[in-house]
Amino acid sequence: MSAPEKHAVDTSRWFSSIRKLALVQTIAVVAICVLVLQVPLVTFIWRDNQIEKLLLLTLAVIGMTVSAVVYRQNHLISTLLLVYTYLMYITSSAFIWPFSLNMHYFLVIGVVSLPFIFSAEESPYFYGTLLVYLITLFFIEWVESVTHTHVILANFQQFTLINTVFFLVSLVLCCHYIRQYQVSQYRILNQKHRNSNRLLRRMLPSKMVTTLCNNEGAITAQYHAKITVIFADIEGFTPMCARISPHQLVSMLNTVFSVFDRTTRLYGLEKIKTNGDQYMAIGGLDSQGRNVELDSCRLAIALHQRFADIAMRLNIDLKLRIGIASGPAITGIIGEDKFSFDVWGDTVNLAAKLEKHSESDTILICEKTAKSVKNTLLISEGSEINIAGMGKITHYRINV
Repeated sequence: MSAPEKHAVDTSRWFSSIRKLALVQTIAVVAICVLVLQVPLVTFIWRDNQIEKLLLLTLAVIGMTVSAVVYRQNHLISTLLLVYTYLMYITSSAFIWPFSLNMHYFLVIGVVSLPFIFSAEESPYFYGTLLVYLITLFFIEWVESVTHTHVILANFQQFTLINTVFFLVSLVLCCHYIRQYQVSQYRILNQKHRNSNRLLRRMLPSKMVTTLCNNEGAITAQYHAKITVIFADIEGFTPMCARISPHQLVSMLNTVFSVFDRTTRLYGLEKIKTNGDQYMAIGGLDSQGRNVELDSCRLAIALHQRFADIAMRLNIDLKLRIGIASGPAITGIIGEDKFSFDVWGDTVNLAAKLEKHSESDTILICEKTAKSVKNTLLISEGSEINIAGMGKITHYRINV
C-alpha cells in the first residue's frame, strides 16, 4: 500500500472512530433521558404519596428540559444538570417507594454511563460525580439494611453492608478501566487529528484550512486588494539537467527549495508552489499592518544570498532571477483531487514577466512595490520595458 493510500485509510479509520465515540455518547444520554421520563410512570401504580411522586416527576422533567436548552451554550453545565437530575430522581424515588422495589439500583445505570458522558478533559467532574453516585448508593443500601423488617439472619445487616462494599469496589474498577480506555482512545484520535491538521497547514494557508474544516466542499476563493507576488527562477538550470543524474537533480532542488521554504516562513510570507526550477511565494494574506512589499523585497534579497551559499557549497554555476509585483489578486482552492492553493490575476502575470526580464543576480520590482520600499531600500531609477499583453511597464531594479 502506498503512502497516500495508507494515509487515506488511517484518516478514514480516524473519522470512523470519532463517529463511534459520538454514537456511544449519544446512546448513553438517550438512555438516561428515557429512564428519567419513563420510570416515573410506574409511580402511578402506587396510591400513596401521589403528591410527592407528582412533584418528583415535575422536577425531573424541568431538569431535563433545562439541560436540553443550555446544551448548545454550555455542554458541561448541561451534562452536570443531566446526571444530577437523574441522581436526584432515583434517590428520592428510593425513599418514596417501598424498598422492595430496589429503585436505587437504577443508579448503577447512571454510574456505568458516566464514562461515556464526560469528555476526556472533564475527568475531574467525572470522578467527582462518580464518587457522589457511589456514596449515595452506599447510603441508600445502609438505610435499607437498618430499616429492614424481615431479617432472616442475625447478621443480615453486616452481610448486606459487606456485599454492598464489594459491589461498589467492582463497580469503581469497571468504571475506572472504561474511563482509562476512553481517555487513551481520545488521546490517540486527538494526536491523529493534530497530525492531519499540521499536514494540511503545511500545504495550505491557515485561514484556508479553517474554512475547509468548517465548510467541507466549499469553493474557498478570496479577493485581496493588495498582495505581493514573488517569482524566483534558477538561470542555467535546463542545460545543467543534461549533465547530472536524476538523483543529483532532485537532491539539489530539494536542498534549494527547503532553504527557500524556511526563509519564506522567516519573513512571514506564504509559499504557493514550485514549477520545475521556479519558486513562487506571496505576501499579504495575513499581513496585520506590516509592510508586505518591504518584507517581500527583503525575502528576495535573502533568497539570493541563500542561493549563492548553496551554489558555492555544491560547486554549481547557477544564478537566481527574481520578479516582484504588488496589486490585487484572487486566491483560492478549486477541484477535488490533489487540490492546491493558487493565486490568479494580473499581479501574478506581471511578477512572472518581471522575473523573465530580470538578469542574473538581480531583482525586478513593479512601480507599486517600489513606492513602498524606496525610502528603505536602495533601488535604481525607473525604466520602461514592453511586456506582451501589458504594454509598457515601469520597473525598478534591486541589485544584490
